[in-house]
Amino acid sequence: MLRKDKKQETWLSFQGLDIKAKQEIVRELVKIVFGSYSNYVAVNLLSSFSSTTREDSVQRFAQEVTANPHRVFFIQDLEHTDYCSKTCIKMAIKRGRIGNADGEEVSLCDAIVILSSESIGSRTCSSFTKQKSDESMAEKDESINDQDRGLLENVDRCSLKI
Repeated sequence: MLRKDKKQETWLSFQGLDIKAKQEIVRELVKIVFGSYSNYVAVNLLSSFSSTTREDSVQRFAQEVTANPHRVFFIQDLEHTDYCSKTCIKMAIKRGRIGNADGEEVSLCDAIVILSSESIGSRTCSSFTKQKSDESMAEKDESINDQDRGLLENVDRCSLKI
């Protein structure tokens, strides 16, 4: 018998520049866990620039969870998301639930959520940072990294409880 207060979802963070490699790893994880690729959902937070707001990308994630939480969700471009979206994701990590467009909270159940970014709080891309000549860009990158570190800390705390 499962306890209702015990979190069952799994949160992972993939960092690095090789997007194709991350996608291949996620697809293979889906195949290993579920036996097919049909339980895979990709949510690209950056693609929402073209037609909708970034919040809508998080709402799309919530809709997908509502439809079927028993899947692997690959959330891309985390470093490009706004404060409100990051807050929604942080709350989902802490509570194991996400709010949908109807204002209802939906349980993540046994979902596997993979957060992807080029670099979250990491200095592995320091050669790219050095190429930036504008100091304001460097300061902006630093503030983004500080926000993202908090998100990673939530993922770490969540995994320690399991």
